[in-house]
Amino acid sequence: MDDIQESPAVRRIIDNRTALLDELKSRQAILRDYVRGVALHYSTGPYIYGRPGTAKTHTVRDVLDRRLREPYQYRCGHLTPGGLFELLEEYSESLILLDDLAEIFKSDVALQILLSALEQPTTPDRTRVV
Repeated sequence: MDDIQESPAVRRIIDNRTALLDELKSRQAILRDYVRGVALHYSTGPYIYGRPGTAKTHTVRDVLDRRLREPYQYRCGHLTPGGLFELLEEYSESLILLDDLAEIFKSDVALQILLSALEQPTTPDRTRVV
């Protein structure tokens, strides 16, 4: 072990492990609150981003599966604009979890569909036009 050189980043993590874990747990608690708000219809949905491996998807799915037992539609990976529209149309009354949205953000059409779906309803019957 003495032969291996530690990078400054690894040394920082080792030296600050407790504080870094506390910060991660704090951020995950905030994320759980956002997910509860969406599941309970207080808001239309957050955009969650961060470094890979920080348990974003796991935290969201844990809240929905175990804590709230809320049914939802989960889609991971590439969706075409048409596929996104069909998903939103078919599950218009459901909670939809979209994971890894990089491709959607590259498409102007898909991005506009997503933004329309996230808009707060303004009609008395709470419907949205997408």
